[in-house]
Amino acid sequence: MIDLEVIGRETQRDALLSTLFQLVQSGWDESNVPADLKFYFANQSCLSLFNDCVLYSEKVIVPKSCQKRVLELMHGCHLGVIRMKQEARRYVYWPGLDKDIEEFVQRCEVCSKTGRMPKKVYSKWPEASRPFERVHLDFFHFGGKTFLIVVDAYSKWIDVRLMSRTDSDSLINALNSVFRIFGKSDLIVSDNGPPFN
Repeated sequence: MIDLEVIGRETQRDALLSTLFQLVQSGWDESNVPADLKFYFANQSCLSLFNDCVLYSEKVIVPKSCQKRVLELMHGCHLGVIRMKQEARRYVYWPGLDKDIEEFVQRCEVCSKTGRMPKKVYSKWPEASRPFERVHLDFFHFGGKTFLIVVDAYSKWIDVRLMSRTDSDSLINALNSVFRIFGKSDLIVSDNGPPFN
């Protein structure tokens, strides 16, 4: 197990990330951006701090000293490359993350002995028999704004709501306004992202 306290401590020990932490905290000097921080400077609106960690688009930037352990933890169930990348992109970031995942999975002895995992068989949802029996929803971004899309499985009716925030309270308020118009749904289907939990 590795926790944010460990990552925060290692962030402060990491020469690059401790400098980045100070710049995010104190502000950037545009005339003197270190070459190895130019990517972060160009994306500074995506950076924030949490405890002693630096976040990039709300994902923890993992210091070099913790990257191997994070890969080991993420690969504990021997996920394939694609699934491991999907999971990693939800929580962590570091330059070269995708390449590191590919190399890590290629070197895994268990995965190389067992071969590829069989593909999952996906089945279709059963046909809905009435309006709002089942709705599917997700967030999407367009033009720098965030929207909630709600699709009725029966009629294929699409309802789109502009969202100022994507936390669970905002989601509940938006769904309540949809349900006041169309009636409550028996089943709500989502991707189980954080606001939907």
